Amino acid sequence: MQYFEHDAWKITERSVDLTDNSFKESIFSLGNGQIAIRGEIEEGTPAPNGFPGTYIYGVHELEPVVNYWPRPGLVQKSCKLIHVPRWLACTITADGEAVTQTPDAVSQYERTLDMQTGILSRKYAWKGQHGQTLEFAAERFVSLRRDPIAALQWKIRLHSDMTLTFETGVDATVKNRNSAECPWAEQAKGALQNTGAFILAKTKVSGMSMATAYQCSARIESGTAQMAGLAAFVAAKLKQDCPD
Repeated sequence: MQYFEHDAWKITERSVDLTDNSFKESIFSLGNGQIAIRGEIEEGTPAPNGFPGTYIYGVHELEPVVNYWPRPGLVQKSCKLIHVPRWLACTITADGEAVTQTPDAVSQYERTLDMQTGILSRKYAWKGQHGQTLEFAAERFVSLRRDPIAALQWKIRLHSDMTLTFETGVDATVKNRNSAECPWAEQAKGALQNTGAFILAKTKVSGMSMATAYQCSARIESGTAQMAGLAAFVAAKLKQDCPD
């Protein structure tokens, strides 16, 4: 089965298929050696079979290793790269109806990872149950000059009169695939000048502190709503190193 179009620099898909989200999140990932972001869908709840995640080099948690035949010298704990607080999630509603990327509501769909510019883009036309229509477009990238920074932009063009709402923020209640619980204990959170938010969290075992800040701006011009977000991550030094 061919999922993507052939191109020297671009990976493009033009059909909405939610059955292979985990695979596609890997294909549409972004990274710069310090930060890696899986190609998750921002709006709505996480898609089925998907594993959204943003990862920072060195940010890990210690987990016990199950040794079914214990022997002296066997490793008792292992390091696991963990999902840092989620900053990509957003909720968009049009006249109270959630705007989501579902096959029955979406047409003219396209998602492209441009390997030459490092930009992940996604766009589609959406039609609600009550006839409201809009065009949705999103772009995302990670900085090559400032390692722990990522940015995204949404553009929503309205085709009719409607009430549009947009909610976003930072969430530390995340966990990895096959993990039983969230590795983070929230220490503090708050607003940033009424246009952003921050969370300070600490790993429950390894004792690493992580600050995640997210700033958002919005404007409306000629029937088009444009929102932009910028996320920055700062991790404190580990209390203990990974076991050998």
